[in-house]
Amino acid sequence: MSQAIEQAPEERARRMIRRVGARLTGPRLRVLSELLRADQALTHLDLQRRVEDGAEAIDRVTLYRVLDWLADSGLAHRVAGPDRVFRFSAQSTETPHGHFRCVRCGRMYCLGGSAELERSVRATLPEGFTEERVEVTVSGQCAECAAAD
Repeated sequence: MSQAIEQAPEERARRMIRRVGARLTGPRLRVLSELLRADQALTHLDLQRRVEDGAEAIDRVTLYRVLDWLADSGLAHRVAGPDRVFRFSAQSTETPHGHFRCVRCGRMYCLGGSAELERSVRATLPEGFTEERVEVTVSGQCAECAAAD
């Protein structure tokens, strides 16, 4: 893999953090870069392992604070799994979207977002209700697990 491709998540993370007018810190850059590399939503423990792989350790409390900051800043989003553990993703943060949870391996993936999803959910709300956030989770088997059957 070329060096330019390898650096893409770090450069993108730098731009994203600067765009919200925040201070660029090592932990913020490392965590957001790892979220940008991931093809699925990651737990705190998953992220800690990935961020520390071959690099300096990151304090658990610092990691929690960075993840909360990323979610509050709109640079990542968090979704709770059925185990009540939050999973974080930097994919699809701007558009309301659903998630797919594999009942076999436990991985969680972001589904493509659309304004139609948000309109559909809004249409089902009783009169006078307003949504603040749309969270839809589909459960089933991911392609890898389904192919293993």
